[in-house]
Amino acid sequence: GPDAGWTEWKSATVDPVAPDVPNRMTVWHADQRLTVWHEGEPILELPYDWSARERLGFSRKRLVTSDELNTLRQGDTPSTGDPVEAPVAKSAVLKLEFSGGPCTLQDVQVARDLYHRAQRNNDRTDSNPARPEVLDRCSPTGWGFGTHPSNLAELGPDQFLMMGDNSGASHDGRFLGAPSPFVSTMVDETPYVVHRDLLVGRAWCVYFPWLLPLGGDGPTWVPNIGELRLIR
Repeated sequence: GPDAGWTEWKSATVDPVAPDVPNRMTVWHADQRLTVWHEGEPILELPYDWSARERLGFSRKRLVTSDELNTLRQGDTPSTGDPVEAPVAKSAVLKLEFSGGPCTLQDVQVARDLYHRAQRNNDRTDSNPARPEVLDRCSPTGWGFGTHPSNLAELGPDQFLMMGDNSGASHDGRFLGAPSPFVSTMVDETPYVVHRDLLVGRAWCVYFPWLLPLGGDGPTWVPNIGELRLIR
């Protein structure tokens, strides 16, 4: 708690807890918002608005300055002495503390969201010409968008990052690179992102896997209707 050097940002109280009566607590930390529920009712909410650079800094043992990020050349593998990589990132820790009397925890569950892997770009990343100021970020040997401190995912108004459903195989927004000359001139010249004006719809069903083992030498490209399901 605060005695250990913590900073108390927000607190909440609940009705007195009776002995030997279960109390259901739920904590969510997602989309830059911490929310706590007690018996299904929200009792505390703590939103925050950190930029990509601030989030990177708070994941380290010290803040990383903008100058340090700007001087990191795209495509380099940082050494142990690089200011962005050293000191190393702090490990994520989940910790529960209780005071005021004994308690028993039952049916404790931790659900973690999926994440997209850090990967380098590929040969298709530079299929469109890139402006000189973003040429390094769009290099086929550089790191994908949002997967390395030198290529942070920072979105502006009406900009979206398109993510695939298979982190290891999807050629998604991490590797798009520069937009086509037409899009760059008429809509938005920002690399890796898709502007709102270019959105034509949304995914509404999951259709993978769709390889059915029908005998022969291997699976056949036949839709697996049994695996089709709507996206909520």
